[in-house]
Amino acid sequence: MIRNIPFYIAKGRTDKRGLAPIYAQVRIKAKNYPIQVEKIKPRYWNAKKQRVNKPKEHEPDNQFQKVNELLNSLNSNTSRFDRFESYLTPPSREEVKAVLLNVNSSSKNFQEAYTEFIESNRNKVAYNTTRGRVTAKQFIEKYQKDKSLIIQFKDIDLQLFDKLHDYAYEELDLETNTFVSYVAKFKAFLNWANDKGYCEGQEHRRYSCSEKEKNVICLTPEEFKALYNHTFKSKRLERARDLYCFGCLTGLRYSDIKSLRYEHIIGDFIHKNITKTKEDDLIPILPQARSILDKYKDESFYPLPRMSNQKLNDNIKECCEEVKINTPTIKVKYQGNKRVETVHPKYKLITVHTARKTFITIGFIKGLDVKIIKSITGHKKDSTFDKYLKIADEHKKVKLLEAWSGIE
Repeated sequence: MIRNIPFYIAKGRTDKRGLAPIYAQVRIKAKNYPIQVEKIKPRYWNAKKQRVNKPKEHEPDNQFQKVNELLNSLNSNTSRFDRFESYLTPPSREEVKAVLLNVNSSSKNFQEAYTEFIESNRNKVAYNTTRGRVTAKQFIEKYQKDKSLIIQFKDIDLQLFDKLHDYAYEELDLETNTFVSYVAKFKAFLNWANDKGYCEGQEHRRYSCSEKEKNVICLTPEEFKALYNHTFKSKRLERARDLYCFGCLTGLRYSDIKSLRYEHIIGDFIHKNITKTKEDDLIPILPQARSILDKYKDESFYPLPRMSNQKLNDNIKECCEEVKINTPTIKVKYQGNKRVETVHPKYKLITVHTARKTFITIGFIKGLDVKIIKSITGHKKDSTFDKYLKIADEHKKVKLLEAWSGIE
């Protein structure tokens, strides 16, 4: 650890005005970093005190006070150099100079910049976006801890991404889409760091990976009807069912259901600024959704019961198990290029997000126009709906076979 920074002048390097450079000698990990901080005429330099002497009365001002104040400030708060103790290799001269001179645009190391990225944007993006960025940062931190290393901006190259790829699949057993999500958020941080001037490397822009299409888990029209009409003895399960079904009937995400207020409900529509997209949306209130709202209209300050995301996920599984939504269902996931299929009773795969998928799928099955569905859900890309069309086509096939079975 640095406790004191020595200063010296290089008398043999005087310029045309007779000024010699003053150097700060910073020593980190047994390596010296001489960094020029000022210039002064050699005769004014006090080598013992390592400061500039006051000129005699008949001599012109030599700025001794200004220079000495600078040297004092550079030698204060030397703990700022402690960040380099965790580096496995000595830092670059530019990094040390930036910390010494407090050059803000370059003084942030990788860890500090990553934290700034998340915190400075926390109020500018949706809550779930910040949560996703934090999770991606935790993945990078875990990699550093498990590999006993500290990432620096100069380490960001294609080889690092390949190592993260192998670590995610071989050691953490992550799904492909989880890793893809982490990479996208990591690259967003690096793009931000480029814009801020914290790093200059562009290697991360060359790395690409894409999501694998998974099977869509959602309720069929018959399963939704059974869940909606079921009488639960437990108030906890009844409330969970109502929240979930409200999502199925409106296409709203959990975050938007949670933030729903009475002022958002105007006549037969929900007028709301969507949390994720920050865009205003107009959603018709179906009779079944109105019935759910009416049930709780005199109960609290909110139009719907309050329940955390995790509690709702747990409770809706229990609801679907009680309703016997237990059809053996395949869950598909990818780890790299490896496709993994597992079979579960359907209720175990039902989560909050499947409500939105149920809204879209039932809309397709019942022949609702794609443009209407997109206008309600806020989806922009047609490609997003390809997987839902496959479900609708499969449902039509089943119904067609049922209709013609027994007819020879």
